[in-house]
Amino acid sequence: MKVIFTENVENNKVGDIKEVADGYARNFLLKQGMAVIATDEEIEKIQKELTKLQQEEEKKIKDLEEEKEKLEKISLEIKVEAGPEDEEGTRKIFGSVTNAEIQETLLEKGFDIDKKEIEVLNPIKELGVHDIHIKLGHGVIAELKIKVSPIK
Repeated sequence: MKVIFTENVENNKVGDIKEVADGYARNFLLKQGMAVIATDEEIEKIQKELTKLQQEEEKKIKDLEEEKEKLEKISLEIKVEAGPEDEEGTRKIFGSVTNAEIQETLLEKGFDIDKKEIEVLNPIKELGVHDIHIKLGHGVIAELKIKVSPIK
C-alpha cells in the first residue's frame, strides 16, 4: 500500500511517499494517524502544506539571522567582585559568571534570550574578555564577546 507520512516515523520524514506492507499501513500507520493513503488529492494537499511549511521555515531562519547580526554588534560587560592580583598579574573573580547573569545583561540590552540557549565555552572565572555562543534555533548561533570587569 502506498502511504504519505504525516509524522516522522523511523527513517521516514513528513511528506515521504512510500510503499509499505498493507498490514503495517492499516494496523499501525493509519490507525495512529502517522500516515494517510497516497491518493492524488492527498499528495497534492501534502505538497501544498510542505511548501507552506518550507516558506515559514525560511522566513524564521531569515529573522533569526537578522537577530544574530544585531546580537553580534552589541558589547556586553558584566561587573563582578574580584580578588587582588596574583603573581601572573591576573585577578580571579569570586565565583563565576553564570548564564543567568549573562541573560540579565542581554535583557538590559533588549534581547530576551533563555539562559539555556547561552553557551559559555570556558567557565568565566577571571577578568577579561570571554567568548560565548547563543543558540537562536534552527542551527543559527550568535558568537559574542563578553567583558568581565571588576566593580571599582
